[in-house]
Formats: sequence, C-alpha cells, structure tokens
Amino acid sequence: MIRLDKSVTNLLASIGRLRTNVDQLEVSLYKALRGEAPPETTVPAQVITAVHEDLQLATSSAQNVTQRLSHMQDLINMSALLTSSLELDHVLAEVIDAVIKLTGAERSYLMLREPDSDELTIRAARNWDRETLSTEDAVFSKGIVNAVIEQKTVGADHQRPDRRTL
Repeated sequence: MIRLDKSVTNLLASIGRLRTNVDQLEVSLYKALRGEAPPETTVPAQVITAVHEDLQLATSSAQNVTQRLSHMQDLINMSALLTSSLELDHVLAEVIDAVIKLTGAERSYLMLREPDSDELTIRAARNWDRETLSTEDAVFSKGIVNAVIEQKTVGADHQRPDRRTL
C-alpha cells in the first residue's frame, strides 16, 4: 500500500495549524491598526492575504495529491486482484466496481468477445451501488461500442456525445 498518503495527511494538518496561526496574526494586526498594540509588532495586511492565498493553494494541491494517490492505490488493488483470483466473474465484477469508482460513472459494462465468434457479450454489468445489473437492464449505445472497437481506445467520454444513452 502506498504510504505517501500519510505524508499528505500530515501536510494538511500542518496547513491547518498554519491557518490558525495566520488567523491569530490577523487579530494582532487588527489590534495594531486600532492602536491597541505597539506599531513595531504590526504585520502588513498584504502579507496576511498572500499567506492565506498560499495556504489555500497548498491545501488544494495536497487534496489533489491525496485523490491521485487514492486512484493509484485503487489501480494497484485492481492489478493485485487480476493476479490473485481464478474466478473470472468475481474479477470482472471487481474491475467494473473499480472503473465506476475511478470514473464516477453511474454504471458500467464490460464486454468480451465470444471465443467462437466476433460477437461481444456483456460479461459484467454493475452500478454505483455495487449491484449486478441484468443484461435486460443494460442500456448502452451500440454506436459507442462500435466506435471504441474501431478506434481501439476506451474512455468515459465516449458516452457523452451520444445522446442515445441514458
């Protein structure tokens, strides 16, 4: 398992502490501006604003890294699953669940070619709730499937331009 996520969590905690310190500096600045503190202890408001902006950027970056690490861990787990189980249907269901999680899709279908023909059949169909869908519930555009086959690429965006899908 990737342990960088702990480092990022620590970074986020440090940023939280820095944010608290900046808030305290703002109070000090406010007091100084009102004449309640000696002038040599004041901090320019622009500095406080810049620190806040930097902290916001660092927080956003750390959250992005955390999300990327989570996705990488999901891919590692899927890779381990592919090599650890001999039960094809179980592996396919887990792969579909991982695809749904990584892409944020509502549902996903995995189609395989039949060994004795070029016909594609749905081997796994799952939804966001990790429920198996029946082949009757599987609604998709054959045009999208054909486009993927012809282009030899796969992507979640293939479904967006085709309004025939639900």
